[in-house]
Amino acid sequence: MTQFIKITAFFLLTLALVITAAGCGKEEKAEEVPSGLQYEYNEELGGVVITGYTGTAADVEIPSKIEKRPVIAIGDRAFKDCTALTSIIIPDSMTSIGDLAFEGCANLTSINIPDSVKGLDSMGSYVFVGCDSLTNATYKGAAYSTAGVVNTDLPEEFYHAVWYATH
Repeated sequence: MTQFIKITAFFLLTLALVITAAGCGKEEKAEEVPSGLQYEYNEELGGVVITGYTGTAADVEIPSKIEKRPVIAIGDRAFKDCTALTSIIIPDSMTSIGDLAFEGCANLTSINIPDSVKGLDSMGSYVFVGCDSLTNATYKGAAYSTAGVVNTDLPEEFYHAVWYATH
C-alpha cells in the first residue's frame, strides 16, 4: 500500500509540473508601440488614451493594448499636423476619437474607424479638418470614397465630417 501511495504521489507531482510547464512561455505577446506614439493611462476611463504622435512613419497601426491596458481613445489633436501620415489602423478596442484628432494630416489618405467607436457622439468635432488627401474612410463597415460613389449606409454626420475635410 505504501508503494502505491508513493507511486501515486510521484505521478500527481509529475503531472502538476507538466501542466505548470505547459503554461510557461504562453505569455501574451506584447504589442509593439509605434515609435513616437505618445499616450497616458486614464484611470477614470479605464484605459490608454493616445495623446500625440511625433513619429515619421507613413503607416501607423495603433495597438489594442499598451502595457497590458486597452487603448480606448485618441485624444484631442493627437495627430495634429502629422503630414507624413498616409494611413492609420485603429484597433477594435477604441471607443472614442477626440476633437480635431487628425487636424492638418494633409497626406492622410486612408482610415478605418472600427465598430467599437459607439456612434458619432463618440467622435469629436472636426476630426478630419485639413485632411485634404483623405480618399478612403470606413466607419462601421460603410465606406466613403471621394473618388467614387458614396455608400448611403454611411451615417450622415460621418459623411459630412469627411466631406468637409476634403472639399
